[in-house]
Amino acid sequence: MVKWISVIFFSFCFLFVEAQNQVKSLIREGIFLYDNGQYEEATSKYKEALSIDPTNIYALYELAYTYEGMKQYDDAIAIGKKAVKLKNVDPKIISNFYVAYGNCLDKNEQRAKAIKVYKKGIKKFPDFYLLNFNLGVALLADNDLKAAESAFQNSVRQNPNHSSSHFYLGLLTDQMGQRIPSILAFSRFILLEPRGDRSLAARQFLDAGIHPPIVRTDGEIHVQLTVDDLGEENKANSFSSISLLLDLATALDLEEKYKDETAVDRFLRKFSLVAGSLGDHKDKQGFYWEYYAPFFASMEENNHLETFSYLVQAEESDNVSAWLKLKEETVMEFRIWMEDFDWDK
Repeated sequence: MVKWISVIFFSFCFLFVEAQNQVKSLIREGIFLYDNGQYEEATSKYKEALSIDPTNIYALYELAYTYEGMKQYDDAIAIGKKAVKLKNVDPKIISNFYVAYGNCLDKNEQRAKAIKVYKKGIKKFPDFYLLNFNLGVALLADNDLKAAESAFQNSVRQNPNHSSSHFYLGLLTDQMGQRIPSILAFSRFILLEPRGDRSLAARQFLDAGIHPPIVRTDGEIHVQLTVDDLGEENKANSFSSISLLLDLATALDLEEKYKDETAVDRFLRKFSLVAGSLGDHKDKQGFYWEYYAPFFASMEENNHLETFSYLVQAEESDNVSAWLKLKEETVMEFRIWMEDFDWDK
């Protein structure tokens, strides 16, 4: 009797392992088909896998992801609603499911529900940056600027290397008239994502912040001041004195001694004032003082501002490309410093 029980048990184990191997193989085939643009064929593989193991979280995720790519949002939403309720499954996949579930709701013109899903996911996975990031995107589209700002701030704290979070934080702070925070966020973004359409847009925002409009009329120089940054100096996230320094530095652009400045030299001259003024961040309050200021202050203290200034300029420029090639070792030292920077201290 014991012998037969042992045979049955090991036979069951063998069949179970075989079934799981078949499921994994079907999922791999589905991913291959998806990567080659064969979405319908991919869904067939995932469905076949689910016919063997109906609650396989990986097959469910890939199927929902494929439906999203096919813009079949209702189908993806139905899977997401089911998946986030599953127990004893990989929490990493569930956290990503909350993101996908919310994204599909948002794309399906159900933004209010998407926001609720993101917030519910954050309660379960408070340290997952993509939930805060996507919450921020939805809140920004809903014109809830302060709540969106808070979500993006949480996202960059959780993952300092997530370029999109810095990009959206730059856009948002620019929209809210926060000049210096926008400059800092876009600067960090460009370091993480130096090429592409978004980097070109970020450079335009950065240049507009560093170089405000300037005109000379009747022998007088006029610079457009950033009024929203001229609040009380002790107010949280106030950078009024630094903003004024930039305006004064810009007034010098038309002076004879600066007429031959290159774009990099001019940027470096002005950003040095910004970074040098961030050194007293320990006495300041607010997210931008506490998060971005130490990074750029340390950059200045470690003599990396010149390298930074070349890196954030358009690399298509001949003189920029030539400098970067000539200073490869210096650039490498900067990148190592940047990778080793402790964002949590």
